[in-house]
Amino acid sequence: MRGIDQGQCQFGTKCFRQFTKLKSRAVLRVLKAGYSVLWSDVDIVWFADPLPHLLSYGPGTFPIQSNEPNATLPGTGIRRINSGFYFARADPMTVKAFEAIVAHAAKTQLSEQPSFYDVLCGDNGELLLPGSVADAGGRRVQREECQWSNGLRTIFLPRDKYPNGAVHDFWNQPNVANACSGCTILHNNWISGKEAKKDRLVKNRFWFYDSSRRMCIHDWHAMLRERFGDEMGVGKSTDAASGVGPKS
Repeated sequence: MRGIDQGQCQFGTKCFRQFTKLKSRAVLRVLKAGYSVLWSDVDIVWFADPLPHLLSYGPGTFPIQSNEPNATLPGTGIRRINSGFYFARADPMTVKAFEAIVAHAAKTQLSEQPSFYDVLCGDNGELLLPGSVADAGGRRVQREECQWSNGLRTIFLPRDKYPNGAVHDFWNQPNVANACSGCTILHNNWISGKEAKKDRLVKNRFWFYDSSRRMCIHDWHAMLRERFGDEMGVGKSTDAASGVGPKS
């Protein structure tokens, strides 16, 4: 999709829906090359390394974020999957599932996200009865889990550790970092508009980009200044919220 005007690909537009489908296609190619993938959209703030926890689920699992905003409801609600954060293992079960997701998305006019749910949990989130086996596609088996016909278990990550932008109302707290002190990540979604997303990150000091230098701000910049002095000019930014907040 060369030559795309970013203004034409705002959330919800046809361009946006088509563009999102490139993500799962790219991930599938990487999985087939033998590499596992930790996918994290750029509007997600990291507070801690999620890998140890994601790896602890073991083989045959696909941990992914839930987009359910109500903490009292199951994370597996109809199309409440969020394909902005997940860990995909480079194993035959996961590759097969991603092939099905890509094929499903190619036939719809929607973004890729509904295809993740429809493939992994069923078009209508059908429940898998105890003692039975999913004979075609995916089925819900628990409040926070779905199972695909090849045995792949889709684990909806706990929303207190991996919250979307609406659950627990973290973004509306006076000090988001303190309110979300137990979080591993925090998704900056459930808000409309690219500028609104950026403003919320800047306001809460989660903006780690120096626009004057076109560089990301990382903790090692402080280390370099300490070791080599300010003459290196590393990590100094004109952006209001640069370099302050949780580790990125």
